[in-house]
Amino acid sequence: MKAEDLKPITFAKLIETDNGQVLLQKSGELEIEISAKYEIEDQVVTPIVTAGYDSEEDRNKKFDSYNEEKASIFLKGIINEILKSI
Repeated sequence: MKAEDLKPITFAKLIETDNGQVLLQKSGELEIEISAKYEIEDQVVTPIVTAGYDSEEDRNKKFDSYNEEKASIFLKGIINEILKSI
């Protein structure tokens, strides 16, 4: 086997937005974990959402299409929930 025979696999991506960073990770066969981190009153809050899909192909399509706009919507929802709880 040669180095050119190895095919890299994208299993995670970090998306930067005006409201923070969103980390996407392929987890398991059919899932994507979406997470962010915030510091509130000297505590770190790390909300994680796990989305499941019917097939690896569906999961990969969603993963590949996740962009800054979708990340911003996720973060706005998380920020609103965090603010409600404090």
